[in-house]
Amino acid sequence: MSVDRLTNRLSALFIAILALLLLALACGGQATPTQLAQLATPTRKAETLTIQVESTPTPSSTPAPTVTVPVVTGQYPEEAILRLQKAGLEAEKVETPASSCNRLVMRQEPAMGELVQAGTTVRIFFCSGPTPTPRATSSPLPTRTPMPTVTPWPAGLLFIEDFSAKKASIQRGWSAKSDETVQYVWSPSGLAVSVNKENWMAWNMPDKTFDDFGLEVEAQAQSSGYGEYGVVFRSGDNDRYFFGITTEGECFLKKFVDGEWANAPLSNVAWRSIAPGQAKNRLGVLAKASEISLYINGSLVRTIVDKSIADGKVGIFVGAGSTYPVVVVFNRLTVLTVDRAMADWSTPSAVQIQPTKPPAPPTGTAAPRVPTANSISNFRIATISDSAIEVTVDYCYTGDHGEKVLISADTTAVGSNAATPWAYAKKIGIGCGSVSFQVVCPAGGVSPCRHGITTDAIWVRMYTDWWGNDFCREMFLYTKTWTTQ
Repeated sequence: MSVDRLTNRLSALFIAILALLLLALACGGQATPTQLAQLATPTRKAETLTIQVESTPTPSSTPAPTVTVPVVTGQYPEEAILRLQKAGLEAEKVETPASSCNRLVMRQEPAMGELVQAGTTVRIFFCSGPTPTPRATSSPLPTRTPMPTVTPWPAGLLFIEDFSAKKASIQRGWSAKSDETVQYVWSPSGLAVSVNKENWMAWNMPDKTFDDFGLEVEAQAQSSGYGEYGVVFRSGDNDRYFFGITTEGECFLKKFVDGEWANAPLSNVAWRSIAPGQAKNRLGVLAKASEISLYINGSLVRTIVDKSIADGKVGIFVGAGSTYPVVVVFNRLTVLTVDRAMADWSTPSAVQIQPTKPPAPPTGTAAPRVPTANSISNFRIATISDSAIEVTVDYCYTGDHGEKVLISADTTAVGSNAATPWAYAKKIGIGCGSVSFQVVCPAGGVSPCRHGITTDAIWVRMYTDWWGNDFCREMFLYTKTWTTQ
């Protein structure tokens, strides 16, 4: 029986007894047994006592959302903390001793890319660097220094960036926006660009537009594994060129036209002057109207004629392949006038844009200089007609296959090695020089050329006789659709 029901019954019994006593008094103390029995029996209401108990439901436990841990290595701790907080995570700084210290985050736990619950604490390990020297407690007030006059850049210098200060770079138009895919970190040694996504390319440019110029950049890969980096030039909203190198020692010139990748003027080709891996490299572009000359570490790679893009911005880029992150540090970008670039890059450490003929051998009895290795280099091309071109290369021959050997140029075609344009072979002797060929597409004869065939490369070879195997050869990428002569 519930407490409420018992209380109601006791109250009714009390009222009944009280009524009995009052009746007895009213009757002069006389009451019949029947009257007393009726008064002693409490009257029960015909009602049902309902007690409704409302139970508060137990709230269901909703798991915290999961987030992906962003990469913060290579950043300053303050930047790393802001990045983690923006991702919904907490941060704990852990100072770590190191032999060399640059204050950047060296390691993080959990690692980049792990899925964790929001609010998880990520530990960031960094080296704080030497304790700064305390400043003097008192010093005389500085005298008023007049505003310095702005020194104009030297003649022929259009733009220069050393990437040593983030604020100065931003003022010159560079972007400092980082996200999970790409990070930009400035330091006194340069701008470190990190690409953290497979098969991804990121580029950055100041707000300057040029048409004809000499562009040069110094850069060095910091990460191991495959990566690409270089310069972007004549860049607009939907058009731009990319001249770059890979950490495996190859170079390329790609172009983006009307928002799509177009046929590359220069596909990946190995080049001897590239310092592979994590070594520093210097890339140069001399753009004059439709003529584009490409340099690597002072060596001319190619001169290409391409009219696709006339002008635009210049900048830098970094690309990742199947492995990432790819980290590259840029420490200088310079833009010169064409005349200044041609003068500066024609020093003995560089190669002339238009190679001259080999110097005449000295008079007297001195023996001519013998090269130490066989080589074919400095490919250049001139269009004669739809059915003929002139190919010129530089060569060096050591004499290890006799006093005279043959050198020739022929082509390969897309999907076929037959019915392609070709050139007659020429003889060369010991030493270095230049040789030119007319590559034609003949309609008849012993080896006719197929009308409408498309060339994808030109091979230049040295060999001992008409039937001998070549002992030195180079492939140069070149695309042309031929008509028969």
